[in-house]
Order: sequence, then structure tokens, then C-alpha cells
Amino acid sequence: MMVAAEAHFFQKQAVYAVNHFAEFMDEGKDAGVQLHASILLLKSMRRGIYLNNILPGVFVPDSLVQEMESNPYTLLDARTCREIQVIAHGVDIAAMEMNERRADILKLV
Repeated sequence: MMVAAEAHFFQKQAVYAVNHFAEFMDEGKDAGVQLHASILLLKSMRRGIYLNNILPGVFVPDSLVQEMESNPYTLLDARTCREIQVIAHGVDIAAMEMNERRADILKLV
């Protein structure tokens, strides 16, 4: 319906499971529109778990939540952006009160 209404792109809400997003991209590649992904920067492991519980359609893999214990969040966010860049037409970085991290991530991507 949105393609028939001449939508130029679709934006997927927060993506953390890049392999799931890649499957979504494969399914949508023949739609004739660009597909963009968002990442919502995570402040803590707790926020990742919270998003899994309250935000339909968002999946923060347990492996990523566990990795947050020992790695700087900025590096994990940058890695996710790099992985998404390879398969998406665009990436939106939603900082939610963490704008300084957005600049750090862009330097690493």
C-alpha cells in the first residue's frame, strides 16, 4: 500500500540483530524503495533488556546484552552501524539524551 502511494523509503525501528535485518532486507529488495535502519543507543544492559520487554518489533540479542558488560557501548554501537551500513540504504542513529556519543560513533564508523 505504501509503495503504491509512492513512498521513497521505509525506516525500520531500532535494529540490534543485524542478521534479522538482513533477512528483512532480502524480503524487501524487490519493493523498489530504499530500506533504512535505526539504532537506538543503549545506556546500559538494563535498557537492552527493557526494550526487549516493552517495545514490539525490537530485539536486542542476549549476546549483545552480555557483551555490554565488558565492552564500551560506543564501540558496540559503532560496530552495529558498520554492519548495517553494508546492507541498508541508510542508518539513523537515535541518541536519546546521548548526542555526544553520536559524534564518537560517527568517528569510528
